[in-house]
Amino acid sequence: MRRTLSVLALGAVTAGCKFYSAYPMTPASSILHWMVSHAERAGVVVKQCEDELAVMNMAVGAGYAGVRAMCGTSGGGFALMTEAIGMAGMLEVPVVVTFSGCPGDADAAKHPNWIVTPWPPEFLEVLEWQWDKKAIPYWKEAAKFAADHGVKVALEAHPGFIVYNVETLLKLRAEAGKNL
Repeated sequence: MRRTLSVLALGAVTAGCKFYSAYPMTPASSILHWMVSHAERAGVVVKQCEDELAVMNMAVGAGYAGVRAMCGTSGGGFALMTEAIGMAGMLEVPVVVTFSGCPGDADAAKHPNWIVTPWPPEFLEVLEWQWDKKAIPYWKEAAKFAADHGVKVALEAHPGFIVYNVETLLKLRAEAGKNL
């Protein structure tokens, strides 16, 4: 997974990202680690913040100052960023927010897990539940909220997450909207 997130970070730097803020929240922490270790050579200012609200506010501030900015979070952290995403929209500051994570196998799950194959048969039941009851509703709401506020959402592909190939990205995008 770290390699996939390193490629995402490299892509951001290649696209001109000059500011990255994050709160260490697994698995998005790998992006933060890569950015820190390459910051000087890539010319990127990296800030590890005290919470997710500060993460988004710093990214918005950098964007408002004219710097191409990005921040990273996991699913739970997005909920903490909604006020700052609204502010970004009001200020017309384009900010890219990257996400990491996946649901568990039930509402009471203590650990995330993402099934990537429909066999054996009980896997198919869990996979359908994850998509229909968790992933799609969550991403519809998150993508709409971000789109309503002019914020783009980038998703990294990883075999252990909801988006692990082009097919799953397109499936989620078809359900949640083209802001993904």
